[in-house]
Amino acid sequence: MTALLLILTPLIAAGLALAVPSNRWRPWVVPAGAACHAALTLTVVSGLLSPENAGWLRIDAQSRYFLTFISLYFLILASYVPGYLGNNGHRSNRVLCACLLASLSSMTAVIVAHHLGLMWIAVEATTLATAPCVYFEHNPRALEATWKYLVICSVGIALALLGTFCLAYASLHSGLHSLMFEDLMANATELSAPWLRVAFVFVLVGYGTKMGLAPMHTWLPDAHGESPAVVSALLSGALLNCAFLGILRVYLIICAAGQAAAIQPLLIFIGLLSMTVAAVSICRQRDIKRLVAYSSVEHMGMLAFGLGVGGIGVTASLLHVIHNGLCKGVLFLSAGNIYHAYGTRETERLQGVLRRVPVSGACFVAGFFAITGAPGFGPFVSEIMMLGGAFASGRFIAGCLFIALLFLVFVGMGHTVIGFALGTAPVAAGTDPMPVREHLCQTLPVLVALALVMLLGFYTPSFLSDYIHDAVAMAPFAGVDGRP
Repeated sequence: MTALLLILTPLIAAGLALAVPSNRWRPWVVPAGAACHAALTLTVVSGLLSPENAGWLRIDAQSRYFLTFISLYFLILASYVPGYLGNNGHRSNRVLCACLLASLSSMTAVIVAHHLGLMWIAVEATTLATAPCVYFEHNPRALEATWKYLVICSVGIALALLGTFCLAYASLHSGLHSLMFEDLMANATELSAPWLRVAFVFVLVGYGTKMGLAPMHTWLPDAHGESPAVVSALLSGALLNCAFLGILRVYLIICAAGQAAAIQPLLIFIGLLSMTVAAVSICRQRDIKRLVAYSSVEHMGMLAFGLGVGGIGVTASLLHVIHNGLCKGVLFLSAGNIYHAYGTRETERLQGVLRRVPVSGACFVAGFFAITGAPGFGPFVSEIMMLGGAFASGRFIAGCLFIALLFLVFVGMGHTVIGFALGTAPVAAGTDPMPVREHLCQTLPVLVALALVMLLGFYTPSFLSDYIHDAVAMAPFAGVDGRP
């Protein structure tokens, strides 16, 4: 009942958003619904409200970890919504506000679903809930991005369904007759190994499409680039992680069956391929939001790489979920503020950002250093752990390629970011060179996310280490305690 309540709370708030007639007051329903969801989540994960772990909806160690992050992350994004939509008062925000809350409901369903068939339905629901958000601007480019998002992700989710069917056949083959995650984990050694491996390939390609892994990533730059800033941050920092959870669930079943060695090279390959595609695209990207979008492709590749490394790499991937998500919040929200000040996303016309929008410009530059793995920020910690896992497992070539790609992304992204951050805005650009007043409601969420990224660069809270340890302990990883 508790898990169901977590799903229904934002859904009820979405219905309220649809009912509120005022375009001015409707955006406040989003942070209110997010606050209710976050409060309920914290009562559950802290033990004040005991979850009923029975049936198809359950809150286990992995659910607790992902649910805590996504609920609090959505609260940060939701606090940005009223100020952002206040600058877009010319357009109705009814659908956007309702769909933002519906997306929180569907993402919660993905996290607490322990029947793999139900999880597949919930992942598809996240696509349907967020697609109208991508089309918020109602222009031809937004329409194209929305259709590309729907079509490509629907093809991917169909392949994930085929993978789920293969898992079901492996279950039938062993006489288990169940798609419950706990049942599959407990009886993993009895499942058909060939069907398990086939199932994982389809799941990796299917959910990997939604996750933004190359070469299935082609929807991602368009959808992130054309969406409102808060939607881009939601897609990159939360929605992609829900698809990663789908892959992680099946990966743990593979590990429990003793078949990890058969699929880890595939994960390392697709992880490095995603990082390579992102690095090449970043070096020639001249759109500020698409630049950050390709960074998402890179970091989704890192998550796959960490799973492929195994051991401490799995711990690093789980930790990187939070680090990358918070950084994307910083980058996309500050990019939204920069776009509001300049009226363009083209980096050639974004000059003197640090002078024109000093707070958002400084946050974007800091976010750039954070997301590229500079010391002192959270991603540096998890990326070092991934490298340590790669070298410890004897994958020296993969580890060296990982380092080389990180350096290429840093140089390519840094050339663009530092170029438009410094200097003075030229009069020919059609912009007033004087600084723009930045509203607190649009800068405070960015500063909160940036502060958390910096804090996690120096200190990992004990409760977070415990959450990761419990999540990793659900499958055998020899010699790893799962603590950052």
